[in-house]
Amino acid sequence: MMSPGRGAVAILRWPLNSCQRRNSRDPTTNLSSLLVPTVTAARSFSSAMPRRSTVYRVSRAKVNKARAPDILPAHNNQGERETALEQLYTHSRWIYKDAQKMGIIDSKMTHKDFHIIASVILHVMDLRIRSGDSTQKGVKTIHDDPNKVYEVAVALSMAMPWDKRINSWAVTATAKAGAVYPIALMVYSQISRVGYPEQTPELNRIEYLVKEHEHPLAMRVYAEVLWSKEMPAEAIEMLERVYKRTHPSHARVRFREDITISDSISPPWKRLIEFYNLCGFYEKADEMTKVGALEYRDPDALLAYALLMKEQENWHAYSQCVIMAATAGHADACYRLGNYYYRIFKGSIPSPDQVDKDAGLIGSFFYTLLGQARRKSEFRKLAMDWYELAFLHGNTHALRNYAVLLREDGNRETAANVLSNLEHRKEEWGSPNIKKLRQRFYDDTFKPKIPDSWLEL
Repeated sequence: MMSPGRGAVAILRWPLNSCQRRNSRDPTTNLSSLLVPTVTAARSFSSAMPRRSTVYRVSRAKVNKARAPDILPAHNNQGERETALEQLYTHSRWIYKDAQKMGIIDSKMTHKDFHIIASVILHVMDLRIRSGDSTQKGVKTIHDDPNKVYEVAVALSMAMPWDKRINSWAVTATAKAGAVYPIALMVYSQISRVGYPEQTPELNRIEYLVKEHEHPLAMRVYAEVLWSKEMPAEAIEMLERVYKRTHPSHARVRFREDITISDSISPPWKRLIEFYNLCGFYEKADEMTKVGALEYRDPDALLAYALLMKEQENWHAYSQCVIMAATAGHADACYRLGNYYYRIFKGSIPSPDQVDKDAGLIGSFFYTLLGQARRKSEFRKLAMDWYELAFLHGNTHALRNYAVLLREDGNRETAANVLSNLEHRKEEWGSPNIKKLRQRFYDDTFKPKIPDSWLEL
């Protein structure tokens, strides 16, 4: 399961002749945002290009039935607990079905078991918070499997976001009881905050899960631990082992099987690209970029792989990758696709029709049979469409080109309004090309052109 698009994102792999590389560490993530991750619907892609999630499989131990809440001692039913219980009793079946649809809870869990576990969570949580105790003892009174307790707590937290106690109690208590998911979150969050891991009980548990059970999620987090300890060879070896146990999937990923922890952690193939680049293994990085692009259909990887194809002047592969990334809503890909079509219009790169015709005798035959040649004016129109879409996705560079083409078409007022969107970006607004365009915008003798520096592919 992947989260929705983030707008223009730095590509994973810069061109080979560039000395710039992506930073070795994922962006620092606040633990409060990781306590119970947001599980969202899969992002919308074209039917021709579904994005795939990373899935791993782990064995599931059999657990006993949940204990009923009537075994708990009586206590004061007031405040937040009372409100939460009322919410649960009123909407229990809806919360249960929603959690199942999103893969948070096991599909085999019945509504009765879910309701019992959820009710006991709210009772026990209230007791333990009042007594200042968040140990595993509270979890054990709920269910024998702390992973199930955590999953039901996640479902409750999503249904009752106003009750912050569920987040903080569930992650702490279930981690102490041995639930893998919150332990992984705590260790990863610590590395993100301070840059190195402390030898905590949670880290000891991760090491145990790696050595004794080769648990994929524990191995993924432990790769970050090794990297933070400046052990790159060991970190890469660990991550490669995890990568071999994962595969792309069109289906929604179950909560326990999502090795990215709801996109909180990079999938193995993406992190390997960063590790390979930082260690100078550029050929391996390029090969893994290809995996991310063609197997996982990741928009960032598609654009990165497109740049590799551009270096080889493989315009057919370049255009296909950029089109797929742009169709997925990648702002920078939309901008570059607009530039690609405009350059075809200007004749500086071959059109797709020309590429097909130049593909030898067989390619020429099928092009003649099936090809549909476009007029040059159509490529200019395509460029304008993609510039507009790039801006809607958050890329302001596309506005410059779009404004120039609108002015060429005689739509001066529209072009001026489009250009005014750059006013809050002082660096661009004061650049020589924009200044010249602004000063002579209403001069009939002025025929502005899009500079080459604005036509990056």
